[in-house]
Amino acid sequence: MSLGQLFCWIAFLSSLVAGLAFMAAAGGRSDGWRPARIAYRIQWLGLFAATAFLWRILFTHQFRYEYVASYSSLSMPAHYVFAAFWGGQEGTFLLWALITCTLGLVLMRFRHSLTAAAMFFLNVPLVMLNLVTVMRGPFLLIPGGRVPYDGQGLNPLLQDPWMTIHPPVLFTGFS
Repeated sequence: MSLGQLFCWIAFLSSLVAGLAFMAAAGGRSDGWRPARIAYRIQWLGLFAATAFLWRILFTHQFRYEYVASYSSLSMPAHYVFAAFWGGQEGTFLLWALITCTLGLVLMRFRHSLTAAAMFFLNVPLVMLNLVTVMRGPFLLIPGGRVPYDGQGLNPLLQDPWMTIHPPVLFTGFS
């Protein structure tokens, strides 16, 4: 298990705990709110760490990871290596989960009788996104240990300067 996978597991397991605790808090249990907030913050830390780790392995061209070998190459300019983060579905789901979880941190600051219920429903897609990153995330190693010297690079259709800002803006809107 790679460090990135460990971070994804932390995010997934804490999203389950946060979801159950938010459900308890929404149901009127006053002892559910504090553990829900702690678990949700741990989820965000796991997603943030996984994101940082993915950018690290992309920029250091660690082609032993399937995702890096599939969506980056040594000849790509830095802004396309940056955009390679969301060049594949696995990275896109990680980005979407991080943005959604970040917006949830903002929502948790509001004191309202429906905040716990809103956080529960916000956390449901996070559980699903975290499950996908755990089951088929961007941190899988190339089987057989046959590490290529260079990667395939970003799809030529995605090599556009707008690719560096379009997905984060789009997923902020989705979140």
